[in-house]
Formats: sequence, structure tokens, C-alpha cells
Amino acid sequence: MTVTIIHHVFHMFSMLFCTDGLFLSLSVFVILIGYFGLKQKVIFYSESIIVSGNSIEIQTKYAGSKLKDSEAKLYVEKLDKHIASSKPYLNPDLTLLQLASEINITSHLLSQIINDHYKLNFFDYINQYRVQEFKVAVADPKNKNYSLLGIAFECGFNSKSAFNRMFKKSTGLTPSQFKESHFILRG
Repeated sequence: MTVTIIHHVFHMFSMLFCTDGLFLSLSVFVILIGYFGLKQKVIFYSESIIVSGNSIEIQTKYAGSKLKDSEAKLYVEKLDKHIASSKPYLNPDLTLLQLASEINITSHLLSQIINDHYKLNFFDYINQYRVQEFKVAVADPKNKNYSLLGIAFECGFNSKSAFNRMFKKSTGLTPSQFKESHFILRG
């Protein structure tokens, strides 16, 4: 940039020299930004590592939470009963906040319970119930004329890709393979 300013004020360098120098300088700048960006410590990580003196402490997620194990068990039971009785997962627009309000706890607390107890995030937790509902629905003879995607939508999924990805992750099979294997075993 200095060379470009000198060129414009004193007309000492050619314009080609100035533009090439500017592009070279910007390229080096971008490369340095990338290099130092990669050398930074991890920003988003569920565990914090604190180095103090010669010891290393690992702080887990929700370490500052005041939730006791006995309270957590009660909330887990309450959540399980609500899921079994109301089947909120059939709502394709279900959110963490909505489910938390249905069982009268905060969304942060519900998230903590799902993460700690089930070792799942909210979406995987809800989608596992949707997959189970799909398995039951596909086995029901009254649904034999419906498409797999139609049944998936009835079970709470709101997109084909999310359904296929979660089903494969959960069962190791595609929905079509599952349906074929189910009818082979029944037949």
C-alpha cells in the first residue's frame, strides 16, 4: 500500500508494479490470517482444560449446574412419562423450548438432562422416538399402501433427508432395506 501511495504522489513506480505488489501483499496477509487462525486454541469445545501450576483440570459441560442427581432422576422420569403419554415427537415443529414448557422446566435444564442422561442432543433424542414410531407404523398392515416418506412425515419427520439420515444412523439400514427385511421375516 505504501508503494501505491508513493506511485500516486510522486509517480515513481509503474502502475503494474503497484497492482502486483498490492495483490502479493494481500495474498501474504490472507495466508498469515489463515495460519494464525489455525494455530488458535479451540473455541467451541464441551470440556474446558484449565492448566494451573503442574496440574491439569478438566471441567465438564454443566459443571456449574446446581442440578442434583436425585432431581435429575425425577426430571428424567417426568420426561419419559410425557414422551410416552403425549408423543410430542409427532409434531414436526417441536422445539426444545416447547417441550420444556410442556413439562414445566427450563429449556437449559431439559437440554442438560437429555445430554447427560441420554448422551444425545435434543434433535437426536427426538428423532430416535420418531424412528421407533416409524418402525411400528411400517409393520402395521393398515399402512401397507402408504409410501415410506408418507409414513415418516406422519411420525414427525419434516424432510426426507433428515429422515433417511437419522434412520440409517439409528438402524444401520435404509428405510427400504428395513421394510424389505421386516416383510421377509414376517412372510
